[in-house]
Amino acid sequence: MVVGGQTFAISGDFSTAQTAIVSSTGRDISSQITGGKLSALLDDKNRVLPSYIQDLNTLAQSVADQVNTTLQNGIDQNGAAPATDLFKYDASIGAAVTMGVNSLTPDQIAAALPGAPGGNGNALNLAALANGKNLNNYTFAQFYGNLGGRVGTDLTTATNNQTTKQLLLSQAQTLREQVSGVSLNQEAENLIAFQRAYQANAKMLTVLNSLTETLMGLIPSTGA
Repeated sequence: MVVGGQTFAISGDFSTAQTAIVSSTGRDISSQITGGKLSALLDDKNRVLPSYIQDLNTLAQSVADQVNTTLQNGIDQNGAAPATDLFKYDASIGAAVTMGVNSLTPDQIAAALPGAPGGNGNALNLAALANGKNLNNYTFAQFYGNLGGRVGTDLTTATNNQTTKQLLLSQAQTLREQVSGVSLNQEAENLIAFQRAYQANAKMLTVLNSLTETLMGLIPSTGA
């Protein structure tokens, strides 16, 4: 990492869920990283993405639990309460990534209510879950829509911030060039002119050296 005119050796610590930036002495300096690309990457890794994953896990677990609970209140085609849940997941890893369906045959689905064997009363209760505001006072679709909207808003904000900071950088570079009074194009032209002048001088010296040798050859030598 370069700060001003100094360079510092740093590394990433990925041993925990929260990624840390450590110095060459092993000290956590994450809190000192407050700007630039590295700061943005840390924020995405430690705050933004985990918040999305948490909401996805909440949604997946809520769907699985409510469906399983509703089915447990019913009976299957044989009049028995279900012995196996429809959905399964591992909450310690994350419901969204581990959610799956157990192998059940159609006759094991508890579609009927205990008071009406052979009916579809519990299947209707399952269907009603889609419209029930059972997740933070939102339906499943609304909760997922809110998450998608938050992702879109964050993306728009990040894009706008990038554009703004790029404009500020361009303005700062322009002001620096105006203060220093140095034009890269002009300096390039000057270098080319110097190069050509050097080449011309070198050519002239070559010609003078050749003429000198010729003149020296025309002067007769005198004997001792």
